Amino acid sequence: MDNSYPVGTPGVGDDPAPFVNSSVECMKSIFGNAFVTLPLFLIRPEEQSYLSIMVNGSSSLKNDHLNNDLLMEEWLGSIARVRQNAATFEMLMNLVNVIDFNTFLLRPLLPLQLPYASDGTERWLGASVNNPESLKEGRVALGASMPKGYVVSGNQAGILIDEWVDVIPSREQTSGLSFHHKQPNAKAPQCLILGLTPTITGNWQWQDMVDMMNETFDLAKKRAVDYERIASGPVGQLPALAVPFTQSGNVIGLSAEHILSVNP
Repeated sequence: MDNSYPVGTPGVGDDPAPFVNSSVECMKSIFGNAFVTLPLFLIRPEEQSYLSIMVNGSSSLKNDHLNNDLLMEEWLGSIARVRQNAATFEMLMNLVNVIDFNTFLLRPLLPLQLPYASDGTERWLGASVNNPESLKEGRVALGASMPKGYVVSGNQAGILIDEWVDVIPSREQTSGLSFHHKQPNAKAPQCLILGLTPTITGNWQWQDMVDMMNETFDLAKKRAVDYERIASGPVGQLPALAVPFTQSGNVIGLSAEHILSVNP
């Protein structure tokens, strides 16, 4: 055997990772790269009590989904759509359940999460939560397939199917929009064109957009001329509106004083 592989086990306080990794590589060199070795490990005592509560089903992790008995199966099905290893595991579980449906009951998926706070606000972050206070930082959410009668004490062994880092988005976030403009004397826009489709078809039609822009330009040219400019010219002397005229005030209409004040 190659002398580069460790011979003795690490001492108390030593990092066991180099020894474990070298031992796994040693087994592969003997039996081939396809040989899988599952090293044994012990769960830290401070975490055994929390994990025991989760395994027994007496934790508060699923309190927001008490009426959903298939929460974990729905979670696995959702991540299997985007994670290849999870999809392979889901397929394996489905095949096993087809052969023996009791496997579904004997080896269910359980939600685990570390660290765990026993104040009643801890929720499993693999699913939605009702209270924003349950969105706590630094949590590792696990979906574990545990055999019936599993205990957290003693030697442990397991297979890591997949892992990833998720960032939980905030419910509300203030956002902004910025853009670059080459002109040094650029000013903030003073108007906004809001286009509405004349016919709701589910998508925009190019001709509708062209007609909207042409109509916008035509209206902008017309609105650029105010009433004072029109009234001062020959066009302002032509009747544009037919409105009632009254001198007595007995009917709704324009008086002589009003007309002369607008167009003297």
